[in-house]
Amino acid sequence: MKKIKQNNMSQRLGRLFSLTFILFLFFINFGCMDPNEYKPDEPPEKLEPPEAPTVLLPEPDAVFRSKDQCLVQFDWSHVGGQGYEYEIDTTPDFIYDYPHTTSPPIAVLLTFYPPQTTYFFRVRAYSSSWIWYTDWSEPRRFYLLPVSTDTVF
Repeated sequence: MKKIKQNNMSQRLGRLFSLTFILFLFFINFGCMDPNEYKPDEPPEKLEPPEAPTVLLPEPDAVFRSKDQCLVQFDWSHVGGQGYEYEIDTTPDFIYDYPHTTSPPIAVLLTFYPPQTTYFFRVRAYSSSWIWYTDWSEPRRFYLLPVSTDTVF
């Protein structure tokens, strides 16, 4: 009797082992690559940037009057960038190269320097899917002038 139970037990263990081995083979992915043969996909090619944004505000040669400072609204066309850099300077050469990053529209508090302050504004866009920034927009000129003597604040 003891020998029969041991045979039964051996058969059950043999079947269990066979079933486990078959399941093991079933779940093995024979399509796996050797890690040393793996090569990642090439990164997507970067695109040429679109045309430069167009300045919408302020209007060309706009005049703002101020006693000392003036809040000036800026806006430009959207060209699909993730962000935009702009520069504001008192020379058309933009010699003070400190671009600021933002999204349109924006308002900037500018200081008036007597007798008249001429400002220039330009903007460009950037995106991680482009090889570089867009070109700078055409510079937009505008003026800050003193208020009239009869102006009341």
